[in-house]
Amino acid sequence: MVGLGADAFSSLGPRDVTDGLSQTVFLGEKLIPPVNRSGSGISGPAYEHPNLWIRLIRDIAIPRLPPPESAQFAYDCEHEALPPGATWPMDGQSLFGHYGAEFNHVLPPNRNSCMNGNGDLPGGYGFRASTATSQHAGGVHVLMGDGAVKFASDEIDVDVWRAVGTRNGNEVAAAAF
Repeated sequence: MVGLGADAFSSLGPRDVTDGLSQTVFLGEKLIPPVNRSGSGISGPAYEHPNLWIRLIRDIAIPRLPPPESAQFAYDCEHEALPPGATWPMDGQSLFGHYGAEFNHVLPPNRNSCMNGNGDLPGGYGFRASTATSQHAGGVHVLMGDGAVKFASDEIDVDVWRAVGTRNGNEVAAAAF
């Protein structure tokens, strides 16, 4: 299994998911727009979805953010992100490579995706929020570690969403999810 906090060259097994397989999201939906290699601009219905763009954050440029700064980053991503004209498409083949094809649990589903920092900083592009996205009204489908498919509402409590996004954080969130 790759993911769940593993780097691309290590593997994890069920024994490593100490929060419980039924309380850990393994996979979920992420919209990926078509790749445009023509250089003629980006257009079409897939690009009308606002969450297919990485929005830049103005202020914070810290490679690894501890909890107080990560909470501020999440707030800035939702409320103070630069306008769409100052964004890059998340197409899975863009400047960010695979970043367009994955999501994390910094923000609930179908919210802004954001990043801060730049490639010159130690640790790469710094902190980012890459949200789960879908074209379903109100949320996204996720696959739990035990094989159950659940619908995660856009309105899910952010603490619950973050809890089901860890494999060994010692949170118990299944009842609220």
